[in-house]
Amino acid sequence: MLRPKPRKKETIWSILGVVVFALFLKATVLTIFIIPSGSMIPTLQVGDVLIVNRLHFGVSNPLRELWYSRNLQLVVPTPIPNPWFQSENPLIKTRYLWRWGNKPKRLDIVIFKVPLTPQPARDYVYEIDGRLYASYFIQPGRAGMDYVKRLIGLPGDVLEIRNGRILINGAYLPVDIPLVDDFSYYGPLKVPEGHYFVMGDNRPNSSDSRYWGFVPEDHLVGVGTWVALPPWRWKILK
Repeated sequence: MLRPKPRKKETIWSILGVVVFALFLKATVLTIFIIPSGSMIPTLQVGDVLIVNRLHFGVSNPLRELWYSRNLQLVVPTPIPNPWFQSENPLIKTRYLWRWGNKPKRLDIVIFKVPLTPQPARDYVYEIDGRLYASYFIQPGRAGMDYVKRLIGLPGDVLEIRNGRILINGAYLPVDIPLVDDFSYYGPLKVPEGHYFVMGDNRPNSSDSRYWGFVPEDHLVGVGTWVALPPWRWKILK
């Protein structure tokens, strides 16, 4: 008795279905993030595999990824222009399909899209206790890419660094996280509404909000939950 030959079309559609479903889960539920640099040493080492909870703030819009890239990102980078780059179409621009109302907390390890330009502006002018201050931010080096940093400043906070120690609204932030020694001075700086100030734990070697500005709330991707690999680095993140 002859066995029926497998149907190639059904096999191809099955594979495509699995790929689409996997991409949907990656864009909305969990993301595997491989740490590419030493900016979060000693908390995260280069090569650590970080599991990111993308459901922390809500259900992400999987089409939102198209908003950040000038070219279409297929299996490999292509020179094909992306017609949805910075699109005002609500199907693309909308960050979340559903929001739970959760807000990021201070000292969370967050994953976010690097702003395409300094936020809220390259020349940022703000007022603290009746005095005007100005900060000048540079163009982000990897605009539109995923970054991982520690969230330090919340909207409305006045932040300052003195001899490596952080003051938030005039009070020193307790040092209960591992950091690379840093003796720098910075600020004072006021975090605008709807934005967050992030820094790497390896502060002398981190490209972060001190240089290219704040992270808009709709650029937040998720919260780092645990280091899965390598096995000897396994840990739940605080």
